[in-house]
Amino acid sequence: QELMSKKFAGREVFIGLDAAVSLGEPAVIAVGLVLVPITIALAIILPGNRILPFADLAVIPYIVCLFTAMCKGNIFRALIVGTVVMGLVLMASTLAGLETPLAISAGVTIPKGATLIGNLDRANIITWLFIKLSTIFG
Repeated sequence: QELMSKKFAGREVFIGLDAAVSLGEPAVIAVGLVLVPITIALAIILPGNRILPFADLAVIPYIVCLFTAMCKGNIFRALIVGTVVMGLVLMASTLAGLETPLAISAGVTIPKGATLIGNLDRANIITWLFIKLSTIFG
């Protein structure tokens, strides 16, 4: 901050950081680790879920870093919010039916025995919402 303030005297300087910076925070690590089995359990019991997360489980700490900070490091509150978010993310897995043919057309090789592919990207919640709204009002 000091270096940038000297270089850009008289200007307000903002420094952007990647989510990976927060991964060293103990609360983020704790919430991320505890949410792994919770996410697997949610994937099994949630009606309408179409994917069983595997490789994407490693990105859960990236997903939780923002709301762990919003919960001011309170692990219990972050776990509650994280469980709700992961439930919503898994409900958006109904997009796997759309994502799979798109991935195939882009040249992605589907693993043997797999019927659908998907991911735990939070942006899928917004896409899912737009698709649901378009089917209701379209």
